[in-house]
Amino acid sequence: MNMAGTCAFLLTFSSLLCAAPGGIYAFGCCALLCLFLTFPVPLLPKKLPHWLGFLPALSLFLRLVPLLPALLPELGNARTPAFMGLVLASIVCLAISHAELLPRAALPLAFLAVGCSVICLSGSFSPIFAPSQTLDGRLFPLCSALICPLSGTLLFPSVGMTEKGEPPACPRVPTLLLAVLAATVCALPALLFEERFWMGGALLFACPLCSAAELRVLIGKHA
Repeated sequence: MNMAGTCAFLLTFSSLLCAAPGGIYAFGCCALLCLFLTFPVPLLPKKLPHWLGFLPALSLFLRLVPLLPALLPELGNARTPAFMGLVLASIVCLAISHAELLPRAALPLAFLAVGCSVICLSGSFSPIFAPSQTLDGRLFPLCSALICPLSGTLLFPSVGMTEKGEPPACPRVPTLLLAVLAATVCALPALLFEERFWMGGALLFACPLCSAAELRVLIGKHA
């Protein structure tokens, strides 16, 4: 899988992890949306139109929300400000770094995130992480299932840079389809097994990099 496919995998994997706490319906909706949105990618502009700037901004926020309930029980509330400060600082540093850093970091971070997701297999079987019955407990995963795939799809044409600093050619649809299918399979343990800490680890590797790509788009750079 080429660099664009790796980045597409990570964007899809991140979206699925954020949707997983919403249950099988949110997860399935996210997976199908990621799958169908790969087909129009070759027709999309390489730069995000200004009037769609709210999508990466909202998606960036939604990718960070699941980190709190997934990790804070283990970290403790007293460490919340420092933890989130480090996460946000890493996103900003990645966003303002050289364009080559994000695609180069995608492969090792994807392996680490998938490793954390696989460790979820050691948890108790709990189909779909029993979603919360409260509106607040379902709202963010459902929004993530819809918004994050849209934002990720708009990033696909601008993922990575050529050696001359120009936008790359559009990723091929078969590559993107393979990336989405692989991400769906690799994210399934987070849906089927309850091991919150390791799911949080997968989010911690995947989401900051994807959020940094979205932040780059917001400040007028290529992902």
